[in-house]
Amino acid sequence: MEYKRRDLVGKPSEDIDCLRCGMCCVRNRPRLDGEDLDHIARGLGMNTSNFILQYTEPALRERSGYWLGSNGDGCTFLSWDAGGDESQCMIYPFRPRACREFNPSLSRPECREGLAKLKARRREILLKQKYQLINGR
Repeated sequence: MEYKRRDLVGKPSEDIDCLRCGMCCVRNRPRLDGEDLDHIARGLGMNTSNFILQYTEPALRERSGYWLGSNGDGCTFLSWDAGGDESQCMIYPFRPRACREFNPSLSRPECREGLAKLKARRREILLKQKYQLINGR
């Protein structure tokens, strides 16, 4: 779904607050460097070798490095509230650099998909408060 300037306050390319829709964690898988591997392993209280074995997949096309693992529904560390409306990163304090540097924006397909998902779940009131939707003004 395409969002037009008249539908939202601000430009579609501007960063927005995170929707907690989880679409970035469903659609993307961060590549992990050595610093990420060590940082996440420490945060989980495990050694790096065990973390690699349990939670990553080799980046074969790149011939080196690792991808953060997936459970088929997104990142291994993505969890959902009881209603499935809001997501949460279970390793947020020590998440990978790619995740820390991800800026939610309406120019990102994941964020537009997440916004559409929230609208489909009748979350218009939250969206109006959070994104100041214009209703014929």
